[in-house]
Amino acid sequence: MYTVHGPLSWIYGWLQIIYFRRSFEETPSLTYGFVKVTNRNQEAELTSLTKSGFSVGGSLNGSKIRWMACGN
Repeated sequence: MYTVHGPLSWIYGWLQIIYFRRSFEETPSLTYGFVKVTNRNQEAELTSLTKSGFSVGGSLNGSKIRWMACGN
């Protein structure tokens, strides 16, 4: 599980900081995809990936994403 902090103001739209409930021993692999697409003008960027969490920001315009982190 995870904890979400945000959304915060960001230069490209919004930013959320995601904290994993338990930190990984090493930086995990992270994958994501759009599960609801409302139009073609959406964008998401996952950044600052660490053992304890990551940031996700962008301009989704009503679209939604899902993500999954896996230990190596």
